[in-house]
Amino acid sequence: MPYALNNGIRIHYHVEGHGPALMMMHGWSDSLEDWHDHGYVDAMKSSYQMMVVDARGHGRSDKPHAPEAYAMDTMVSDMLAVLDQLGIDQTAYMGHSMGARMGYSLASIA
Repeated sequence: MPYALNNGIRIHYHVEGHGPALMMMHGWSDSLEDWHDHGYVDAMKSSYQMMVVDARGHGRSDKPHAPEAYAMDTMVSDMLAVLDQLGIDQTAYMGHSMGARMGYSLASIA
């Protein structure tokens, strides 16, 4: 299971498929497994290299107890840590609920 490290917090992710990069972030209280369970990964893996990520506090990513550990800029830096680890400097993005909000924040600093 691959993890990216961001200030001591492990962020779990999977890479699936081939093609242009596409980062996918789930919604609040979900995990990267939702993208698999609802058929998105199977439907798109022939067209995209998908990075499906467990946000901190979700799935197999670390779950820090301090509320400030969940600030939006911190969660965005987790996504950047995944991209950096994979050597990806440009990606499309797909997010649901909380994941969509994270994508807007990512786009504002990228």
